Amino acid sequence: MANGHATSIFEYLTAKNPDLIYEEEENAIQSNRGTWIRPRYVRPWQEFNFETMERVFDGKLMEECRRERWLPYPVPSLNPEFDCIENGEPATVNILLRWTRPMVITALQEVVGTFDPIIWVLRKTDVKSSASEAEPIGNPSAAGTEVARRGYLRRKNQSRPPSSKNRPLPPRPDGAGISLRCRGNSNTNRLPSEIKPGSKWTSEKLAAGDLTDQDGEFSRVKNHMRPIVQIYHYCVTAKARYGFLITSKEIVVIRIKPMSEGPGTSIATAGTEGDVAALYQQLKYNGLVEYKAIPWENHCSLVAGQEGSYRNLTVNLSLWILSILAGNNSDPGWNYQPLDKELLRGIQAAASESNSDNDHGHETATEPADSAMSSFCFSEPAQSVTASFSRRDLSEKMQPPSYIIGKRIVDNALETQIRGGSSSNRKRMRQPDDTPEEAAPEPRHIIDGGGQWPIVKRNKAM
Repeated sequence: MANGHATSIFEYLTAKNPDLIYEEEENAIQSNRGTWIRPRYVRPWQEFNFETMERVFDGKLMEECRRERWLPYPVPSLNPEFDCIENGEPATVNILLRWTRPMVITALQEVVGTFDPIIWVLRKTDVKSSASEAEPIGNPSAAGTEVARRGYLRRKNQSRPPSSKNRPLPPRPDGAGISLRCRGNSNTNRLPSEIKPGSKWTSEKLAAGDLTDQDGEFSRVKNHMRPIVQIYHYCVTAKARYGFLITSKEIVVIRIKPMSEGPGTSIATAGTEGDVAALYQQLKYNGLVEYKAIPWENHCSLVAGQEGSYRNLTVNLSLWILSILAGNNSDPGWNYQPLDKELLRGIQAAASESNSDNDHGHETATEPADSAMSSFCFSEPAQSVTASFSRRDLSEKMQPPSYIIGKRIVDNALETQIRGGSSSNRKRMRQPDDTPEEAAPEPRHIIDGGGQWPIVKRNKAM
């Protein structure tokens, strides 16, 4: 496991991952829902390789990746004796939160001024006791618990309409990708993700062709195929072109599209609403998943200064690239041009497009005050990551430099100059006819100790 710092993003993201110990889980049952949207075809994503990435955006992607920088490795690192034993999903999440995610986010922050990347955040899960959800059987006096008595009363009143609290929630992905620049409706999931323990699932059977026919079609969802169906469902429902499955053994990056060709290359160019509806109809019944699996063991073992001869993808490098591709264009389409021909939507062009959406009444950039950041945060427990979310970094790197606090968007670039200094000075400067304005809260980090989506607490004054 690397220590100290790296001198480029490429060196940083090709460093050796921690050596893990796996406690095998035999015959593990994968999540299954009959309502999942499943693809009809699953095929290898041939062009997602190192050679193609060297040509993406006319070579600018790899140019930024190799540019000289100073990047510290995550602190604290994983303890080999306690943190590197993978025996289930909680252990996998801990490994990813303390190693993979901090490194990728740190590297993405370095290119915010050049690209428009998205950031990987994790879902906040509500842990409930299984005893509180199960209805006990028998007479409540025999059970002798409050839980039993409540369950007995519920059974006696089954004719009563069920409470919304008891209704099953729709499946949600373990993680999401949202804009690092908070542009537009910032809580839009542009890169769904799913976490699985490496001891529970790998893509080996898929790569061996055991789950599909020669054309990549499968007619029956087998247990080992369910994670692919799961991430495909999340991508379709989120209207996201890209997604990924990540485990303690590999990352499987995916891209979705319908098998039938249509009138446009993406939602933005599909034309009428009917075209978009037809696109999603095809994704629902005739969809294709393209996938590429990158092993956890991939890393550059060359000495410092010789990394240029390493020509392979790693888990961290692949996730960094996918985050930039999704930030550049996350809309699913009927067909796609080759990755090395894709045009880079510059920061200014992206901002102009957002303004154009406002002018045409598109809702993607018109309702951030009500919905943005209701379920997401830009949090990271690692010191090297959270340190970069300062007022200075936001004003220098992110133009227009706005970020989300709770339900509102606060523009902090020229806050002091425009509003005339501190809140006390602004009160003295107000005229009698001026409409009192509420002082903007001091910038703060919405940080969750586990690097997960927060439960946003609303201010009563809001």
